[in-house]
Amino acid sequence: GNLEGYQVEADGIFIGTIISVEELPSQLLAHVKNENSVHLIPIVEDFIQNINTKSKIVYLTLPEGLLNL
Repeated sequence: GNLEGYQVEADGIFIGTIISVEELPSQLLAHVKNENSVHLIPIVEDFIQNINTKSKIVYLTLPEGLLNL
């Protein structure tokens, strides 16, 4: 589905809003923007906890060090 405009929350922390999604051969790569920067986050089944289509929030669990916030 189209995840642009969705909020991204990882491990209970708000990461940002998806501004675009890049389709790579092996995965989707979300460009997630917040006040400070844009993070590239792979949208793979292993990371997805839940997608709430009503409130447009994607809940992820990310490996340590992926974001380096």
